[in-house]
Amino acid sequence: MNIGSDAVFKIVNLTLPHLREGLNAESATATVKAIYDVVGVSAVSICDAERVLAFVGEGADHHAVGGPILTHLTLETLNTGVVRAVRGQDAVGCPVSGCPLRSAIVAPLRSSRHIAGCLKFYNVSGGPFSKQEIEFAEGLAGMLSIELELAEIDIQKQLKAEAELQALQAQISPHFLFNTLNTIASYCRRDGIRAEELLVEFAELFRRNLKHHRGLVSLQEELDFVDSYLRFEQYRFGDRLRVERDHEWEALMARVPPLVLQPIVENAVAHGVTSRTGPSTVLIQSYVHGGDVIVAVQDDGVGMDPAILEEGRGDGIGLLNVKRRLEGLFGPEYGLSVSSPAGGGTRVELRVPRRAPRDFERSAGQADSVEAR
Repeated sequence: MNIGSDAVFKIVNLTLPHLREGLNAESATATVKAIYDVVGVSAVSICDAERVLAFVGEGADHHAVGGPILTHLTLETLNTGVVRAVRGQDAVGCPVSGCPLRSAIVAPLRSSRHIAGCLKFYNVSGGPFSKQEIEFAEGLAGMLSIELELAEIDIQKQLKAEAELQALQAQISPHFLFNTLNTIASYCRRDGIRAEELLVEFAELFRRNLKHHRGLVSLQEELDFVDSYLRFEQYRFGDRLRVERDHEWEALMARVPPLVLQPIVENAVAHGVTSRTGPSTVLIQSYVHGGDVIVAVQDDGVGMDPAILEEGRGDGIGLLNVKRRLEGLFGPEYGLSVSSPAGGGTRVELRVPRRAPRDFERSAGQADSVEAR
């Protein structure tokens, strides 16, 4: 057997991308093939607690992938968590006559303190595995177990992120919902055609809101959703709400978490229009700044103390959640800042990478969910 440190590093490098997806037939197949090619034993197998996930080498004709675990040796390891090394056909315990496997090492694979499965080495020779070979198998199983632990953490984060995104998707303000329905109702009395158009737009807005997002979306997509939302606010407020847009084309290709802008814009409308008796303007900008993209939402309302963001109180709770979400995805140098321009109002700036690395696509949404301030 090739049991040098180089073999361990090579196996870990080959298996990590697969086992980080969890223990399943696909990841187990890639893992046993990598081990079989590097180590040089007669057969390698991985099982979970119930069935054979992958098998390569001698005996593959009856140690069928997807079939039940055949050997009592494996069942004992699953029950006890103890590494077993045996020699002889009876000790291996395969019930199929003519099985060529004559010696075996079975080591447990652990995940979150439970035994998730077993890694098994087989040889057709009757000679016993050496102490060093047994230690190698045990150590390798330990390394693979660490990879499975990382996979479980990733899966739990993904589940949490999806739950948070679903909560975020359901978070369009009830006030916006009722106000929009009232706006549509008012058009029903005086302009039936426009009311029908609004109902169609309203349905499309919620369809996009409930769409199951994975990963990041383009800034253009996020702004399109915000524009759909703003159309209803403009129907509601009429000339009291003015929206200005100023976007650099290259900035629109940046990748952002889904539904990160709409709560900020919604609050700009609420804190701008409702705090003034005359017309109010909401400015939405995006531009490239060095290696980053800045997205700014500015209103001309009564303004707010920038310190409220760091303190996370009152109106700043939702903004703090946005800040943490962006920092969790892209790092502490990214996130959100609040300022009060000299002319009054509030300016909220979001900083994201100009080109997000591909890894961010899988981890998007794994920070705190966004709430309206």
